[in-house]
Amino acid sequence: MLWTDKYAPKGVEEFAGNPAAREEAVKWALDWKRGKKGKPLLVNGPTGTGKTALVRAVAASAGWGVVEVEEGSLADEERLKALFSSSPLYGGNSLVLIDAAESRFKQAQLTKLAAMAAQSNQPVVFTSEDAWDKKMTSVRAACVQVALRRVNWLTIKKVITAIGAAEGVSENFEEIAASSNGDLRSAINDLQAGSHGERDRKADAFESIRRVFKKGFAEAIEAQRDFDDWEMFAKWLQENVPREYDAEETAAALQWLSRADVFVGRIRRRQDYGMLRYATALAAGGVASAKREPHHDFVPYAFPTYIRAMSASRASRALLNSLAGKVAKKTHVSKAAAKKMLWFLPADSAEYFGFDEEEMGLLAELGVFEAGNGEKNKRKKG
Repeated sequence: MLWTDKYAPKGVEEFAGNPAAREEAVKWALDWKRGKKGKPLLVNGPTGTGKTALVRAVAASAGWGVVEVEEGSLADEERLKALFSSSPLYGGNSLVLIDAAESRFKQAQLTKLAAMAAQSNQPVVFTSEDAWDKKMTSVRAACVQVALRRVNWLTIKKVITAIGAAEGVSENFEEIAASSNGDLRSAINDLQAGSHGERDRKADAFESIRRVFKKGFAEAIEAQRDFDDWEMFAKWLQENVPREYDAEETAAALQWLSRADVFVGRIRRRQDYGMLRYATALAAGGVASAKREPHHDFVPYAFPTYIRAMSASRASRALLNSLAGKVAKKTHVSKAAAKKMLWFLPADSAEYFGFDEEEMGLLAELGVFEAGNGEKNKRKKG
């Protein structure tokens, strides 16, 4: 399990750093609790300062559930309207979270979401690393802003020292905190990655991905560092996740890879390769954390292959969209991301995702399911 998740604040009293911003967010939530409907909230700040953690902590303290808007939600107008209302479908008293807004949504989508948020009967929060991105104009106009700053290194040291004590880890906490550049999440990831000890620098590709699948978070991060080509490493993982994991674990692992891809997009747009450490932690560490129990069986891994050509017929495209919609709903990603996942699904995932016979026929025609893959996973579950 990622320590950033394990030690996430369970309430606002546990949230570290940015006390003024925390109090602003609490006041905003209290107004909603007292029946004073206010504007949506925009939480803005650098990576790793706790934007999402603050939102979830405030919601927990207020007794609200959190319903997150995914890219796929925008295609279903009725579902979207229900989400922004106090519909029992979403549990009544809930906070609606639109996370990483400028990275995940287009300008037209954000304009629509801002308008719906302004009329919402539920508290709505947007998070953003760059509130002044031109795509965010309508969101800024609709929201009250709370700005998070980089976390003081002494605060970071206090947090990671407490985590180290809980995990029985002895590290140079001061050095990790001082080099974190105010990024608490990065410091926690560095602490977890460094807790395992020295890595074997001579590992080949098969050995590297084996360590991701068979070991824990720290080993996975070390394995990724041994692999020179990050993008190829991600392709290795994507190719072999369904070979190693059952359907439920595969869905979780692919969701982590999807979250990592968000950071890859930011890196390419901004040419900020310092953010690569987040992508690697989410991909390698996330995939390692997706398994419910240790895996020991031998699995023949495969070298990454190019995506096969897909049928261009109208009927096939309709089926493909239907398949992608079902995968998107289960894995909480966009349809576009789900289409990429289709090529890596294990054969026994049909029931989990709810594929019908016609959809299964298309997958078989495209060669998605490999012979023996389903039997391997059935044996693993039994």
